[in-house]
Amino acid sequence: MIKNQKNLSLNATFEQLLNLFLVLSNDTPLKSTSFIEFAKFLNERGQLKQVAICQVRDINKLSNDWKLTKSERYELYVECAKILDKEGDSGAFSVYYQAIKLFDEDQNLRDQYMKNKKSSYQSEAEKLVINAIKSPEIVNFEEVIALEAIQDLKKTSKEIFDFVDLFTKKEIDVFKKDLASYKKLMDEHVVTMEMAIQKKQYVAICSLDLAEKSTYTFKEIATLLGIDIDDVEEWCIDAITNNIIDARIN
Repeated sequence: MIKNQKNLSLNATFEQLLNLFLVLSNDTPLKSTSFIEFAKFLNERGQLKQVAICQVRDINKLSNDWKLTKSERYELYVECAKILDKEGDSGAFSVYYQAIKLFDEDQNLRDQYMKNKKSSYQSEAEKLVINAIKSPEIVNFEEVIALEAIQDLKKTSKEIFDFVDLFTKKEIDVFKKDLASYKKLMDEHVVTMEMAIQKKQYVAICSLDLAEKSTYTFKEIATLLGIDIDDVEEWCIDAITNNIIDARIN
């Protein structure tokens, strides 16, 4: 590939990779390949955020007119999600989700990967779940768990499936106690205790049925979140700032 030619300066390599991407027709899968190489080049040199992070996050829109098979599109999404993952960018969840959702829409594609690339398929499903936990703004776990690829984790990666299931089925006090048994898994995927508890709190607050009851006391919120009543106002302000809730504090 161009990027491996030692005699080229970084600027020249950047320009050639960019020009290659721009000149390629939307009718060839090389368009996808060239974009991945360009994004990887930027990521490896710490330049992605300055140059093309938005394009990688919005790869589904950018590639909408590219003539790709579903398999090629899946690979494109996965590679972009991996790049975002390396960047520590929360946009990785959305791109992993778009990739995995392709399996729900095409049984033949799913069967193909389960037969020929099972380990890769499972790995991407696991990464989707972990990114759902690590991304503060993702609170609708039911939508993630409903995907067939995630349901398959019950058989292939039961610990990860049970971990994400913990966020939707346990009350906060039980959740905190059970969390200790997943410490090894959390360490492996760089999920801190604080991160997990915050996500559980966000899931809990967003699960309230506001149609049935629209006003809650500080005591009720404190019980729901497993925090001291004196910390409720600060917690709510942080949640509002992070666009998790839209509330008025009286």
